[in-house]
Amino acid sequence: MAKRFTSKWRESASLIILAKDKTNQDFLCDYKVLLFNRAQKASFYPNSAVFPGGVHESSDASPLWLDHINSFRNTKDLNLFHCKKPRPNIFTSNIDQEIPRDISLRITAIRETFEETGILLCLERNNKTTISYGQIYENFDRRYWQYRVHNDHTQFLALCKELNVVPDLWSLHEWTAWLTPTTFTKRFETAFYVVAMEHMPEVLLESNEAASFMWKTPVEFVTLYFSKYLFLPPPQLYELSRLWHFTRLNELLEFAQVRSQKGITLMLPVVQQCIDGRVNLMPGDDLYPSDPTQGSSPVEPINISIKQYREMAKNLHRMEFFDNNKVIIQLNCSLADGHLPPVNIKQ
Repeated sequence: MAKRFTSKWRESASLIILAKDKTNQDFLCDYKVLLFNRAQKASFYPNSAVFPGGVHESSDASPLWLDHINSFRNTKDLNLFHCKKPRPNIFTSNIDQEIPRDISLRITAIRETFEETGILLCLERNNKTTISYGQIYENFDRRYWQYRVHNDHTQFLALCKELNVVPDLWSLHEWTAWLTPTTFTKRFETAFYVVAMEHMPEVLLESNEAASFMWKTPVEFVTLYFSKYLFLPPPQLYELSRLWHFTRLNELLEFAQVRSQKGITLMLPVVQQCIDGRVNLMPGDDLYPSDPTQGSSPVEPINISIKQYREMAKNLHRMEFFDNNKVIIQLNCSLADGHLPPVNIKQ
């Protein structure tokens, strides 16, 4: 069984929202990704562009959710959440959970997305089919309910009952999971899901958490990062670089559906400080430690360059951050969970 990190890492869930953009001809890509800029007063990664998401709350695992969901469709008849391959504990553990984690984590991702962006992913009662594309509901006072849910997470179930809808759990596909490095005081274990939409929904930002939002292609976001127009934390940079492989949303969605059955590798970067920058070691790298949770803070620097440190390993899986703002994602070994590698960025 995978090791638990709940004593040092708070559990959370994020949503990578992909929406078709039939009018977009830039970069030959027919979809865009939603990122929002965290507010300057945010306690974690302020002024950074991130996917919607937040902390897993006890109300997301209330047994009352099962009663509500089963009134729409019987969850026992679905195998959408079943994966027999290795996955991080955040996806599988039901300690202190009153409903399956496959359900409660998805509720977290959908609730937090509604709180931050006003986008409500849900199915109406007359919708009985399993749908590949995410369904949204907008015909209600979103500002009012966004405020209520933001201030009291238990109100999300009340909202769904009021609207006679159920969170669209079935359109979310497990994509990856990241742990905040041990060099951070505030740490999260985050499950990332992918959801595809046929149209771009209207965004209503929650001003306490978000300063602005952007719909752009993966290439555009990465390009803006290197031009210093926005800051992407390492998970966002890495995952957007993966999405770069896909120019058609249908192909990306099909890949996500198939890949989610192959398990997930837990991504815990281990930070090493070199004389000309920082290296984030990733699972599979020859220099990745056997126990990545035991890193020191602050990091003890080593008196060699990033290039020299790279030459110490044959199998590479790392992100190299040079002091001159150059970033390279190095990966020359296979990924056990069936994921595509990030596009090897060299700027």
